[in-house]
Amino acid sequence: MAALLGLAVILLLATMVITALSYLIMIFRIVVECVLINKADGNWWKGLIPFYRRWVYLHIGFGHKTAIMMFVIDMILYAITFCLRLVLNITQEVSDAITESADLSSLMTDSTRLTVNGAIIILSLVTLIFLFVFALERRFSTFAMCRAFGKETGFCVAAFFVPTIISAIIAFGSSEYMEDVIEIIPEY
Repeated sequence: MAALLGLAVILLLATMVITALSYLIMIFRIVVECVLINKADGNWWKGLIPFYRRWVYLHIGFGHKTAIMMFVIDMILYAITFCLRLVLNITQEVSDAITESADLSSLMTDSTRLTVNGAIIILSLVTLIFLFVFALERRFSTFAMCRAFGKETGFCVAAFFVPTIISAIIAFGSSEYMEDVIEIIPEY
């Protein structure tokens, strides 16, 4: 019994440490984006407003017309991913509730269980695909930010693998905003 209690305490402490590290990384990322926005735009406070921060970040890296397109794509991916995760969580909760309930569990046939489990697997895969596309779009915007600050292509490619570190190097380094934006939709 004491070993089980010790394991529960260790798991609780590990969860607390991981949560604290997640919040610290999130705060660090916001500070980095505020510094980047200040270097390029001169208004660091724009980095404190969540969706506006994203708009300004995209505008700095892509230019106006492309930033509009990227922002719309970003918000659509965010909404779809949010909805998919919500539906997946609800589906899993309902499936778990039915499985645990003695009255409802007897009503479920094997084919119904397979159908529910198959739906959960398909929803999980679709959610993972959208999360991957969402992460890829975020990495591409960090790549564009690197280009806007005049960094070489090799340095910018590193942004796909460690975007927070690359952004911090640009933010706290001697890089200056060069306005070398990536224009997918040309400005006329």
